[in-house]
Formats: sequence, structure tokens, C-alpha cells
Amino acid sequence: MGGSIGGVTGYFLGILLGRRGDIELILNGTLAGLVAITAGANVINGLGMVVTAIVGVLVYVTVSELLIRFKIDDVVNAIPVHLGAGIWGTLAIGIFGNIDLIGTGLSRLDQIAVQLLGIAVCAVWTFSTVYGFMWVLNTVRSLRVSEEDENIGLNISEHRARTDLVDLLDVMQHQAVNRDFNVRANVEPFTQLGRVANYYNLVIDSLEDAQQALVLTNEDLEYKVEEVERANKKISMANEQIKSFANILSHDLRTPITSVQALIDEVRYELEEIQTVIEASTNATPNTREAVNEFIPETLAMIDSAIGQMDLLTRQILTVAKDEARTYTPVEIHMQERMQAMVNAQAGVLHEKGVEVTIDPLPDVYADEVMVQQVFTNLISNAIKYLDPERPGQIVISGYDKPNETIFTVQDNGLGIPDSQAERVFQLFRRVGKHANIEGNGFGLFYIRNMVQRIDGDIWFESKEGIGTRFYVSLPKTSERVLSPM
Repeated sequence: MGGSIGGVTGYFLGILLGRRGDIELILNGTLAGLVAITAGANVINGLGMVVTAIVGVLVYVTVSELLIRFKIDDVVNAIPVHLGAGIWGTLAIGIFGNIDLIGTGLSRLDQIAVQLLGIAVCAVWTFSTVYGFMWVLNTVRSLRVSEEDENIGLNISEHRARTDLVDLLDVMQHQAVNRDFNVRANVEPFTQLGRVANYYNLVIDSLEDAQQALVLTNEDLEYKVEEVERANKKISMANEQIKSFANILSHDLRTPITSVQALIDEVRYELEEIQTVIEASTNATPNTREAVNEFIPETLAMIDSAIGQMDLLTRQILTVAKDEARTYTPVEIHMQERMQAMVNAQAGVLHEKGVEVTIDPLPDVYADEVMVQQVFTNLISNAIKYLDPERPGQIVISGYDKPNETIFTVQDNGLGIPDSQAERVFQLFRRVGKHANIEGNGFGLFYIRNMVQRIDGDIWFESKEGIGTRFYVSLPKTSERVLSPM
């Protein structure tokens, strides 16, 4: 009955303490109940027996917690069960035992005193004899096993027993300590741990394959990095040569242009003198005067225009060379204000041509100020230049954000671009359209597209002849990009 009550008490303690039936508490509770009732099994019954068993279990749990708190090792809880519940059971004889059945002739208090004396005598005797014996034995040969034997287990160190688990753990420890993945776990067929070892070996195989692939990838990456570095050096050298060539070409072009301009000034002076002489001559016919008056100004105007175009091209070549050498430095730009300023700069020509410009709400960007100014000034100028003179001009500027970029559009209702010439729009020195009277040399769009593409942006368009054109400008979203000279 003591054992049964102890087991039930252990079960309910498990529910109370851990909200589950703890098998250890049930089994040790049964033992504690048995140990507690053993001393007084023949003199305690009824309620005394129930209390003795229950308290025995409580003593066992209390002593077990004390051992844990004081870090005293007792793996199977032998001290709490046998010493703790045993002392309580011995004392319980004096508390719950039938005095008549005990037969010592003592009162209950005296019997309790005798039980305490017995406990003390047993404690002194047991401690002194066992401690003395163990001290002598430990002097001859220590009973404490080595730390290495503790780690590998006494079944292995003392009995040379091996298990699949120990073998697997040994291999894993070797791999962890030595970083040597050539060792494989022993696979014992038809066992659960054998299957675990087999899958572990497969994982190590995959790890080795991945490591080898990583080594090859790193080697390939290093080679590609070297290739990129070599390519960058070549590009840098080529750009330096291009810039030098551009400067030399510009200088060599501007020098003869200046000379030609000086000669033209001389020719203009002589032609104007000739024109004056012919006008004053009485022998000149009206047709001669009319021809001279038309030919000389037209010829001089054509020459001035050609020289002006040549001078403009040389300055644009220098601009490109300088732009390639310039570091692009992004800053925060309030596009609404900046776009309005660029439109205001064209106010004169807009008023003269009666052009209506609408600027929708624009998002801010983080970009190079010079680039933004040049790109949108060029697009607005082109939109004005290619408006249809037969109808009121309209230009609409808008923009919107996307996850990785900001898109701006410049739309006009101008002459449009024929489909057959769409591929020529961004080609250098290639003009589109059928309107020879419109000024331009096919340089601007090529130049600004190159600028935008340098920062991973782009420019493209949609157009329909006779209806209008819409240019798109994509600027990447960034707060850190700073492009160095190429």
C-alpha cells in the first residue's frame, strides 16, 4: 500500500509541477513510498501509513532539488529515495506507530527520541566507516575515472564495447576538430544508426562536392576579375587616347577654321568693294547689279554657316572629351523646380512660337546636376524645334517612380519621326525627318543618351509621324553612386 500511494503521489506531483505525468516521479515515488513504510510496516497502518508514504515522496523530491542546487551528482536519485525517505520512515515509527505493537514500554515522545538517536547513530557509523574505507582505498588506487574515460564512456574504456552511436560521434568529433572530411562514418547495415551514418556520409560527400565547386568558382572568379581589370586598363588607355585625340583634333580643326575665317573676312571685304564698284559703275547693267547684290550676300552667308557648323562640331567634340573626364557626383535634385527653371530659360522662343508647356508633378531624384541639365534642356529644345508650325504647339513633361528607377517623359505634338528613320535617332551625326530648314547636326541625342547610359539609365522614344513624339528618360534610384572618370 505504501508503494502504491507513493506512485500515485508521484503522478499527481508531476501534474502539479510540470502539467504532465512524469514517469521518473511515478517510479521514484513508488520506491520512496516503499522505503518510507519499510521500517514501520508492522506497526503503522491506516491513515498513518498513507501520510508516511506521501511525506516520503515529498522528502524525496525536496532532497533531490537540494542536490541539484548544491551540484551534488546523483544520477539515479539514490540519496533522496533511500536516505531521505529512509530517515523519514524511521522517524515515522515514533509518530504514527502503534505503541502497544512496538512493545518498548516507552511513551510516544520517548519513542520519537529513540528513533532520532537511532538515526544519529546510523549516520555517524555509516559516514565514519565508509569514509575511512574509501580514504584508504583512494590512497592505494583512485576510484575516480579519467576525464577521457568519462567522455568516451566506461563501457568502452573498461570493457572495449563499441556502439554505432559512439563510432558516429567519434567521426563527427574528428571532422569538427581536424577539419578533415576525408574520414567517413562506419555504416552498420540494417540498423537505424546505420541509416543515419549513411545519410551523414552523403551529406559530407555533397559538402565536399560543393567545396570543390566553390574552389573552382573562386578560381574562375579571380580569373574574371583579372580579365575585368585588364579590360578596364585597356578602356582607360583608350579613353585617354580618345580624349587626347579629341583635343588634338579640335585644336587642329579650330586652327584652320580660324584661318579660313580670317580669309573669309578678307574675301568679304573685297567682295563688298567689288559690289560698291559695280553699284557705282555706269557701265553695269541692272541684271549685273541684281546678280551681284544677291550672289555676294548669299555666298557669304553660306560660308559663314558652314564655318559656324564646323566650329560647333569642334566645340561639341571637346565637350564630350571633357564630360568623359568629369566625375559624376549625384545630389538630391528637386525636379519640379529644376524643370520649371529649364522651361523658363526657353520662355522667349516659347512665347514667340505660342507653345504651351505643362509640367505635371515630378518626383525628386538623386543624380548628377550637370547631366540632368544637359539631358532635359536638349529634349525640351528638340521638342520646340520639331513642333508643327501649322498648329498650336503643346509640350507635356511628366514623371513617376518605379521600384528601381524614376521615369521622366517629354511629350510634344510636333512633326513626329517616320518609322523608316527611327533607328537613326540616336546615331551620331544622323538627322531624321524631312525638314531641312530645321537646324541641327545629329549630335545632341547621341551625346545625352551616352551620358545617361553611363549611370545605368537609358533614353528611348515613341513617335508617330504627324502626331508627335514622346521621349522617356530612365534614371536609376541610388544614393551612393559616384562615377569615376572612365
